[in-house]
Amino acid sequence: MRLVPGLRLLTALACTAVSACSAGTGSETVFRTLTEEDGNRASFDIEMSDSTGSYTMSLITRIQKGGGTPAVLTMDITLASPSGASGTETVTFPSDYRAIRQYTKEHPEDERIRLAGTPGYYDISWAYRDRIIPPETGTWHIDISLPDTADGKVLGLGITLDHHGKGQNT
Repeated sequence: MRLVPGLRLLTALACTAVSACSAGTGSETVFRTLTEEDGNRASFDIEMSDSTGSYTMSLITRIQKGGGTPAVLTMDITLASPSGASGTETVTFPSDYRAIRQYTKEHPEDERIRLAGTPGYYDISWAYRDRIIPPETGTWHIDISLPDTADGKVLGLGITLDHHGKGQNT
């Protein structure tokens, strides 16, 4: 992962992780099928209103099967806090269907990456941030954009936000 210099918000968000929390107490998934008007961009508003618990955020991508699917997928992610402070980073995830399928078969215990497929497309979910304690509570805005090389190959983008209750030391 390569961080864009000078952007402290995402770093602060990532660094507020805690080492323990209780079992998950809720999950929300939002998904957008990309239209021609969207291009390679999707925006999401997510609610992080609990400053005593933590959150795990996963990114979801739907990719068309067939020739020319990318081996890796690069995303530019901009995150804006409820007060409007924002930061941007670029992340790269593996996205080759066969390689991920093989990996998930060989490592079923690894829950950081999940794969589901149909004859025409496959969905990948990658753990993006774990144990987030938001520095501000409220509605956060996330923009995800993909490079032009993803045109026609990426069919949709989404986010899953898992809320974990108040932490307990373990």
